[in-house]
Amino acid sequence: MPRSFRDAFDIGRSLTAGFEALKLAPLPLLLGAILMQCTESNGGNYGGGDGGGGGSWDEYDSWDNGDWESLGARMGELSPDLSSFAGSVGAAELGIIGIILLVLGGIFCCWALILVFRAWVHGGYIRLHREVIVSGEGRFGTLFGGADILLPVIGYKLMAWGIQFGIGLLVALPGAVLIGAGVFLDSIALAIIGLIVLLLLVLPVGIYLGLGLYFGMHAIALDDLGVMGALERSWDLARGNRLWLLLYMIVTGLVWMVGMCFCCVGIFVTRAVVDVARTECYLLATGERDDANWALRP
Repeated sequence: MPRSFRDAFDIGRSLTAGFEALKLAPLPLLLGAILMQCTESNGGNYGGGDGGGGGSWDEYDSWDNGDWESLGARMGELSPDLSSFAGSVGAAELGIIGIILLVLGGIFCCWALILVFRAWVHGGYIRLHREVIVSGEGRFGTLFGGADILLPVIGYKLMAWGIQFGIGLLVALPGAVLIGAGVFLDSIALAIIGLIVLLLLVLPVGIYLGLGLYFGMHAIALDDLGVMGALERSWDLARGNRLWLLLYMIVTGLVWMVGMCFCCVGIFVTRAVVDVARTECYLLATGERDDANWALRP
């Protein structure tokens, strides 16, 4: 029988289960955590700016056109000659646009390969969690055994990104319009209002969508559901439980980030613990049978 959501997502119990699982199968779990961490895109640095003395806005505002032209000339001197480069690699006939398209195509191919590899490992990684929780053993073969669900995993990832990007773009539109109007009218106040509106709309909607999509990968890997079935299962689990789930994500996220205090290597350990903990919560919330006979008894 499935447990209540709050009981299933008990933070202390689930993290304890994660630590115990890591003791039972440290090598496959750590390898899975490393592969997941290294193939994860975060869109930028966690630390924001470098904190160095980059000068004040007043300093840049005081530049005149001559300064900007001088800067542009210096940058032009430093930039590579694409035509010469194209000739050196035998691609001069492509032209600048062709070279740019070729580079973009290469970047896309690299991204696609990483997506496929990550999807392959992700399904097996979640199944490895269940194997350790239920049997007390973890095999490398399970970690790399997600080929049978590769297409649903890729489909769900792309669908989730599309939902978040598309809805996020629509929600951000009013704030973006105000910001653009503020820039066009040279009104700092209007631009600031636009930024506030954008954040007030995008952040709640982004969190709401993210929580609703949170369990899709587990539904595919553990329940053999398709893309739409996984979306439905994930949305149903999150319905009415988003505040508790958000609290769970914040606390376990902080535990995960503690690993960065140990020369950043510890983040793989805490990542494995948190990932296993989430899988254990999902199994309890969806009513995994015979949980009393698990190696890691909840």
